[in-house]
Amino acid sequence: MKTYANIPYAGVDDGLRYMDVFVPEQNKTEGGILFIHGGGWSAGNKEKFHSLAAFFCSEGYTCASMSYRLSGHSTFPAQLEDAHLGMAYMKQNARPWKLDPERIVSFGSSAGGHLALLLALVPPGSPLGHSAQLATDDTLPRAVVAYCPVTDLKKEKASYAKLMGEPYTNANQRYLTASPIDLPQPTTIPMLVINGDGDTVTPLEASETYCRTVQEAGGDARLVVLKGVGHGFGYGVTTEAQQQAVYHVRQFLHDVFPV
Repeated sequence: MKTYANIPYAGVDDGLRYMDVFVPEQNKTEGGILFIHGGGWSAGNKEKFHSLAAFFCSEGYTCASMSYRLSGHSTFPAQLEDAHLGMAYMKQNARPWKLDPERIVSFGSSAGGHLALLLALVPPGSPLGHSAQLATDDTLPRAVVAYCPVTDLKKEKASYAKLMGEPYTNANQRYLTASPIDLPQPTTIPMLVINGDGDTVTPLEASETYCRTVQEAGGDARLVVLKGVGHGFGYGVTTEAQQQAVYHVRQFLHDVFPV
C-alpha cells in the first residue's frame, strides 16, 4: 500500500480542501472509494475514515478520504462543489492510482452520506454543485454507500440552517434542492444504506422512507438495519457494529465490481 497525504484536490492550497489517498499494490477490481466524513457539515475531518480506507485498500480498492469546506466557512452548495471536485480529481488520476474512473463508489457517513448521495443524484452538467474549478462534469459515482445519511433537510434544525445560511421557513426551495429525497432518483446507480435502529440523529424511519422512494422510482437501494446501534457508528473496523457494516459493504462491492 502507498499513501499520499494532503493532496489539494481543488487545485489550490487553501488549507481546507485536501484528500489522503491509499493505493493498493494490486487493484484486481479496478474499483475505487471516495470517503466523505460527517460531522453535521460543520465538524469532522478526513482522518476519521483513515482506518476504513486502509482496510478497503488492503482489500484491493484505491481509496481517498477528503476534507471539504465546512458550514462555518461556506454555505451550501460549497460542500457539494467540493464533493464534485474530489470525485473529478480521483477520476482524473485514475491511471496512476490503479483504478477505472467509471468504477468509483462515493461513501459517506451522516452529513458525508448526504453528500455521497447527492453525487449520484445531481446529473452531469447541472449548475448545482458546479464550480469554475471543476474540470469535468463526469462526477457520477458507480455506486453509493451511505452510513446513517441525512436524506431530508425540510425542517427547522440548527445544523441545517447553518449549512444553508438561512432557516427553512425563509428558503423552502433551496432546501428542496439539497434534500436527496426530493430529487429525481437514479435507476442505474445502486445504493447501500446502513442505519442503526437506535439512531436519534438520522432515524431509521428516514432511511426506510428514502430507500422506498428510490425503489419506487425503479432504482436499487438496499437497506441494512443494525440492531441497537446509534448514530456515527462507522468510523472504524473494530466494534461489532463496524464489523457488521463492513461485512455488508464488502458484499455490496462484490456485487458492484465482480472480478
